[in-house]
Amino acid sequence: SWLVLDRTPADAIGVAAAEPDSLVVMTTRGRGVASRGLLGSVTEEVVRTCVAPVLFVGPGIRAGWELADEPLVLAGLDGSTPSVAAAHAAGDLAASIGARVRVVEVLRPSDILTVGEFPRGDLELLEVAAAELSRRGVPADHEMVDGYDAADTLANKAAAEHAAVISVASHGRTGLARLVLGSIAMKTIRRAACPVLVTGPAVHRHETNGATVRASGEEQAT
Repeated sequence: SWLVLDRTPADAIGVAAAEPDSLVVMTTRGRGVASRGLLGSVTEEVVRTCVAPVLFVGPGIRAGWELADEPLVLAGLDGSTPSVAAAHAAGDLAASIGARVRVVEVLRPSDILTVGEFPRGDLELLEVAAAELSRRGVPADHEMVDGYDAADTLANKAAAEHAAVISVASHGRTGLARLVLGSIAMKTIRRAACPVLVTGPAVHRHETNGATVRASGEEQAT
């Protein structure tokens, strides 16, 4: 259907995506893209402001992509709060398509505290994220994998396991490498053979505010 609004394209998409359980699906290049590297200004604005996740169909999408009989959603976690929101978004998408979730953190050599010792805090965060998804009724497990480059590792793992979707946060603990999308999210979109679900900062704020309102309501009820 067509929706005509007296707004900028990004604002119009944001209005439509404000409906409950919305999902925005976009390609990485639009007709207005000329000199930009991967994402156009409209797309980046949507990621920055939209309260719904954005599912990107990138240039590396494999021919004939389709959902398997038992789809897998790969959720990248990096120990940051925004990446937890991305895991929640992965769970919501998985529930809607009958998929399972694998929460994955890429362990780089620099992340190892001592020889043979893993950062226990991150492992606990993986366990908590997977357990929370399971409580929501979404089959979930977790895994920590070695890799020098998080985006390459996620893309390669998704290809090896024929994952339906990769889910990442627009920014993680590495900070604001770009105005809107961090380097890991950008590389993952570019290299993945499947769609990439990106959770922007507005999704995280919306989720946090919703949790605060629900908690406040529960306190008043008690």
